[in-house]
Amino acid sequence: LCSSTIRTARSRTSGENLLLVLFVMTPSSQELEPPANAGRFITVIGHTSDSVTRPIRVQGVLVGLDSKTKRFRFVDPNGDDYAGPLSETFPAGAVWQVNDVYVADIEVEETVEYATDTKKQINRLKHLESLSKS
Repeated sequence: LCSSTIRTARSRTSGENLLLVLFVMTPSSQELEPPANAGRFITVIGHTSDSVTRPIRVQGVLVGLDSKTKRFRFVDPNGDDYAGPLSETFPAGAVWQVNDVYVADIEVEETVEYATDTKKQINRLKHLESLSKS
């Protein structure tokens, strides 16, 4: 009986020493100091989406244009439908005929939100050129 008691006591003592050594060997990254390069975390968090803007020039029909709400709708012969706001550079006060054929300069902005994997597209009408014979 005496020898088993001694072994149990030694096992407990060895385990306690091992636990103490683990606390001493804690990596320095666990300390309560800020990281040396804190800006790298901000850079990663700062990019939650990406946007790409591309200009297109397309011939089609002006289906609608509302100068009060500054919105438009334009359809090309292939059935592509463009709708959205007028750009800041769109000529204010110009008169456009709905259902006439035009060449449109449209700015297409596509945005991908990484967290939700959603894609948004905004079409901005920049300019119209009439193809009607007047």
